[in-house]
Amino acid sequence: MARLEALSTSVVAYLKRFSSKPCCFHDLEPYLPSVAGVPTTAQAIEKLMAEVAPSKDGELAARIKTLHMYVACCQCRRFLGAHAAMTATQLRGEAAHLFQVYRETLELNAGSAGGEREVQHGDELLLLAVHVLRDLWTLLAKDQSGGGPRAAFACQLDAAFILEYGRYRMRLGFFSFLIRCTCGFLSCIHVFI
Repeated sequence: MARLEALSTSVVAYLKRFSSKPCCFHDLEPYLPSVAGVPTTAQAIEKLMAEVAPSKDGELAARIKTLHMYVACCQCRRFLGAHAAMTATQLRGEAAHLFQVYRETLELNAGSAGGEREVQHGDELLLLAVHVLRDLWTLLAKDQSGGGPRAAFACQLDAAFILEYGRYRMRLGFFSFLIRCTCGFLSCIHVFI
């Protein structure tokens, strides 16, 4: 257990130090399954996430750095299973929150060095929102009380809307690629029609 605590401490320290880099989550991903059962890991990530919530104040570079830190915390939090303990209402609220933060940070991409970018700051928030909705519709599809399948279908439509919104915001086709990759993921829509 002491080794897991030490690994957990190292993961959190790495997240604090390098979360402003877009690759931080992918660097940590191999270690997250090992620390998933350590409660201090999730608590530390929740605390860091609250500290780095994106704001509309400050210099552009600092705001971009804060956004990347927030995204890395959100990704780690989801990977560690924070959404598994949420209710359907909380999951829908989480997806809406991620989408709202994305919309509020769109201005960070205006005038970016090099012009339009294929992957823009905050795009991961849209993908996280879709993942949260997928978790929700999986949960709701299992509910046979009558409202479950309809609510699951509504989640699928919300996910499709979010992906389409991302495609609209990105002129270079990254989201078109994602939509094609996600078609299998959304193909279960026909089950509920």
